[in-house]
Amino acid sequence: MIRVRYLILAILLAVILLVLVLASGCEHRGSVFERFPVEDPYPPLDAQDIAYLEEHFDLGSFMDGAKSSGDAAIADAILAWQRSRMFLALDGELSDLSYPMRWNQILPGVYPVKRMIRERHHEDPDDGGRLKIYGVCWDHAAIFIAIAEAYGVEVRLNTYRIYLSDQSWFEGTNRNEGADLGMSRQESDALRETLGDLGYDIPEYLLNDAMRETFIHYRPEVSLDGVWVAYDATGADGEFADDRNYPDPARSRRIG
Repeated sequence: MIRVRYLILAILLAVILLVLVLASGCEHRGSVFERFPVEDPYPPLDAQDIAYLEEHFDLGSFMDGAKSSGDAAIADAILAWQRSRMFLALDGELSDLSYPMRWNQILPGVYPVKRMIRERHHEDPDDGGRLKIYGVCWDHAAIFIAIAEAYGVEVRLNTYRIYLSDQSWFEGTNRNEGADLGMSRQESDALRETLGDLGYDIPEYLLNDAMRETFIHYRPEVSLDGVWVAYDATGADGEFADDRNYPDPARSRRIG
């Protein structure tokens, strides 16, 4: 009888240990975290943001004469300012180059323009070391939109909807007919640090599973007399400037 009792206790103990092991194994995949609030990554800049750009990046000298001259004049002024005080970086030049573009794709608002204009600074070696705001095409488009909307201009983001890794001319392409997925360790650590600073603890595996390659080119477009006009400060040409590669091409024309 005693042996039977010990056997029953041993079975119960084994069952309890098995439940504990299974529970601990499922804990990672079943993590509970606070949902990240979806926000606009490029809302209109406020008066403090505009003042910051005026003080540190000469925005006022471009905008003062345009503010009362209509939407086209304002858009022209923003374009001229970007060509003067923004730096179009190339892949590999700066380690965090694509972070705002990629992160905002899966967590809209996690890297807003307010942060971009204050943190993404680079001394342009081709312009006497002049301090500029750096970024890729998405940064230029996002900042253009945030400034334009601050001045009441109707503007939108438009996209050339193909992937860089799918292009035969891209060195090292895998041409797998779809976006590449995942993040490097460096990018993953940087994103989780940003989320931690904001008070969010989202499991790394979820972030990595959600992250995907972005489209190949972004540009801002302004509505002028019922026509969407592209204002692209990046100097894009060829297929990147062809309106037929963007949605709503019949009503578009390009300045830039």
